[in-house]
Amino acid sequence: ELLTRNKPFELAQIIYLPIIDAPPSDYDTIYTSLKVAVEKSAAVGQDFCMVTFDLPLFVKARDIVASCSEICGVKNVIVRLGGFHLVMSFLGCIGYIMAGSGIEDICSLVYAKGFIDKMLSGKAYARAIRCHSLIRLALALLVLKDIEFSDAENQILENVSLDENITEEILTDGQLNFLKQKFNQQLQELKENDPTAKLYVQYFEMVSLLFQFIHAERSGDWNMHLNSIRKMIPFFITAGHFNYAKNSYIYLQDMYTISTKLNQENYHSYTDKGCFTLWRSQQFYSGIWSDMTIEQTYMRNIHSREGLTHGRGVTPASTARWITSIPLQIVIAEQLETFCKFKMDGTSHQHKDAGVSRVQKDADDVKILLEWFEEHCPFVQSNDLISLSNGVIGSSEIDCHEAQEKGIALIPQVIKETYGNIKFPKKMKVLPLKSAFSKVSLGSDDVVVVDSETLFRRMLLCKRSDAEFEEYFDFELAPYPTLIFDGFNMRKNKKSDLYEFFTPVEDTSINNIHHVIDGGYLLHKIVRNTNETFAEI
Repeated sequence: ELLTRNKPFELAQIIYLPIIDAPPSDYDTIYTSLKVAVEKSAAVGQDFCMVTFDLPLFVKARDIVASCSEICGVKNVIVRLGGFHLVMSFLGCIGYIMAGSGIEDICSLVYAKGFIDKMLSGKAYARAIRCHSLIRLALALLVLKDIEFSDAENQILENVSLDENITEEILTDGQLNFLKQKFNQQLQELKENDPTAKLYVQYFEMVSLLFQFIHAERSGDWNMHLNSIRKMIPFFITAGHFNYAKNSYIYLQDMYTISTKLNQENYHSYTDKGCFTLWRSQQFYSGIWSDMTIEQTYMRNIHSREGLTHGRGVTPASTARWITSIPLQIVIAEQLETFCKFKMDGTSHQHKDAGVSRVQKDADDVKILLEWFEEHCPFVQSNDLISLSNGVIGSSEIDCHEAQEKGIALIPQVIKETYGNIKFPKKMKVLPLKSAFSKVSLGSDDVVVVDSETLFRRMLLCKRSDAEFEEYFDFELAPYPTLIFDGFNMRKNKKSDLYEFFTPVEDTSINNIHHVIDGGYLLHKIVRNTNETFAEI
């Protein structure tokens, strides 16, 4: 923010329109929303219209626009794929590729275990972003420890770190190019050490790509936005997110040819001035995706206090009242907030990650992560792919460390087909380390990674009777005894619980008696002098 505070940008105005009370996935509903958007754009003298959808609706909206003629009135609509949901899908790719590698135990050092599954699947967005950023920083510090710098280079780094008035020129005039070159060279050397190091270097690059995409949106960098999505496509393929792989490619094709639908002035504003992103605060480095804006405004109001789903029944009458009144209510509420200079949502000019307590918490967590990596170093030279948490060695068929290379090699097979004929066999997916101890073969080429907890939940939903539920347990449903093991490690229980399983002996004999003394109990309960031996005690 310090480097970009003087850059120009335009604040976005969020205007609520009445909700179309119809199933959102119907083609009629989507076409109606496109027509309304075109009419609103024409009312302000704009001859084109940008509309953003998440993936399921993007496919149908794109189909409508491509199929309609000039008479339909939606030919000048430009359909965009929601970047927020794209990021969530990419977070799921990271979680799938790294499953079983020890990433679960690493994340549990920062957050409670109950959040880990949602973080690695991309559902818990904020927690996942923070956790991956801290792990990436810890890995970077681990890599930097093995890089040797000259005295002159160390002096440059020290001067930059001590300069509180750091400017953009320092970062762009080439003084720090040596750091980037040596760091990238070290990563390439680590890749050649062993598969485990290659997996974690690939993880580092995936998280870097994730933050590059976020940076592009916050700063309004159009070319970086497109290049980031292009680099994500190989991971979408090898992680099994085939719908995003296919439609991201279509989205890129549309965006690379966007100049055919825009005049020169609008194209310059959209691509060079960053008008594709939305700024809602007074800071430049705060642009967000349009679908995230919907989540932060409309959807937030629906689920907040006095919203549609809070404290009332969702009946046709209440829904109709809320739909018709909310556009005017929001305008009145915003004007009152502006007049009173007070924000009801508790927003601040300072990002929550920049607060003193958060900075200190992040520093403490990075220290914990760095200590864990020093004990379970992923960059030890070896010929095997090893899980850092439990030491499980992956077989030759485990190829998660080659996800990027395999994805790039598969792209030519995909793009030579038409959209409707594109097929993604499951063998395109890489196998994570988790499949080494929790997989099921469904044929010669089809291997499925089994999550025992997910399987059990689905059994509970599918059972029609207790008798049928009992039949399910005739099969081996888990790759390990879940009563004894929790994921990859043994469950921790109280030692005193073991006493309940001993059978008491009522008739004792005085012959063949052996006295067993618990050393720990002895040291705690017997009063003794300093420096006494066990024999003296």
